[in-house]
Amino acid sequence: MLGTLALIGDFWTLGILRCLMIGMHRYGEIQRDLGVATNVLSDRLSRLVDAGILDRVRYQDNPPRHEYRLTSAGEELRPAILALKEWGDRHLTGPPSAEAQGAGTGQGARRSPRAR
Repeated sequence: MLGTLALIGDFWTLGILRCLMIGMHRYGEIQRDLGVATNVLSDRLSRLVDAGILDRVRYQDNPPRHEYRLTSAGEELRPAILALKEWGDRHLTGPPSAEAQGAGTGQGARRSPRAR
């Protein structure tokens, strides 16, 4: 489990996976939605490709441009990502924090803990 968390357990990687699972496949789309620094996005995408979770597919030759697609291993993560979202929907309340709010969607990944 520690190896899995080391690979996909950080905020930006989970955000990237969410983007791909809702239909965003191009670097610019993901970058705009998450507001992630380009060096961080490039690093996380490379790690996911190297791990076999994503495929990098050329969609244009001149200039060369690529998009990212979930592999079958990446698709197997869908239930786990959905379970995390559903857990958050049940146990966390409040508006998403500013840093976690997706620029294009208004969707947030982190919320304030519920007052008990």
